[in-house]
Amino acid sequence: MMRVLRAVALLIAGLSAVAPWIATPVPWIVRHEGGWSFPIFGVGDAADVSLFIIAGAAAAWALRSRLRLTILLVVGTCMFARAIGTTMDPPPVAAEIVVRAPIPYDGITRDLTATRIPVGTSIRHPLGTDATGRDVAARFLRGVRNSLAVATLVTLVATATGIVIGLLLAVGPPVLRLSTDLFATTVVAVPAILVLLAVRSVVGGGIVPFVVVLATLRIPAVARVTHAAARDLLAAPFVRASFGLGLPAVHVYLRTIVPHASAAACALAGFGIVGAILAESALGFLGLGWSTTMPSLGALLEETRDLPSSPGLVALLLGVVLVGLGSSALEVSRRAANAGETRT
Repeated sequence: MMRVLRAVALLIAGLSAVAPWIATPVPWIVRHEGGWSFPIFGVGDAADVSLFIIAGAAAAWALRSRLRLTILLVVGTCMFARAIGTTMDPPPVAAEIVVRAPIPYDGITRDLTATRIPVGTSIRHPLGTDATGRDVAARFLRGVRNSLAVATLVTLVATATGIVIGLLLAVGPPVLRLSTDLFATTVVAVPAILVLLAVRSVVGGGIVPFVVVLATLRIPAVARVTHAAARDLLAAPFVRASFGLGLPAVHVYLRTIVPHASAAACALAGFGIVGAILAESALGFLGLGWSTTMPSLGALLEETRDLPSSPGLVALLLGVVLVGLGSSALEVSRRAANAGETRT
């Protein structure tokens, strides 16, 4: 069962990575008097393309060699086609649409003639529409994409900063370690949701305050894990032997301490992503998310709570994504721990 949930969650995450191209009113292929055109290759800004490349690279890194080559080939082909397609003139208005996007809506444009459509009653809107006529399926895919992107950014910032601080604490004075432990204990005692609410009331909404606050709250945990792993390594026999052989301290730290201690901290990255998504979902449901216009999972839960049959389905899909990603994070942590033990 857990494998199925993990596969479904990864499938939803993969579809969300290409949401701007599968949930868009722009047609894929059109035919006109001058020939054929592919307007879809002109869709998406630099952020969309960057997320697509990052998602493809991450999938290629995680999968087997044959699938890895296939994914890299698909990503490279899409980027090449985009470079060519953006130079093409837009097709005439009277062009015939040959192939539409699977979800021909962007989830942002409102349609007051198609409001509150229930789930499963319309082929054009499989997950229904909200109170302003926006397609829920398109908003869900874009919400997963935006929430995952912001959560990944939070985790990367917290992990990189926490590793550096943890390594410095391992060789720093005891006073510095005690002060850091006190700060970490205080941070753990204060709920993240309260800190986010306080910051929002002072500086307002936006992605930057959200990322800064969540990363700051996450850094102490990563620093503690890195510090503990580094201290254990400094006391390990093979590290002492390296110092006894006269190897430079910088060489021992960079070649031994840093890789082993960082592996322990990186094992927490997956759980950090899930925690950030939960925090965003809670704030978004309360109407205190980072944006009132950008789709996110929390905002989607709030928007669909008074719609017929949509709230339960959206909550179920959100639960599948969180449980599947959490299971994947646990598997990554287990592999990282096993790899660290093997290197040790």
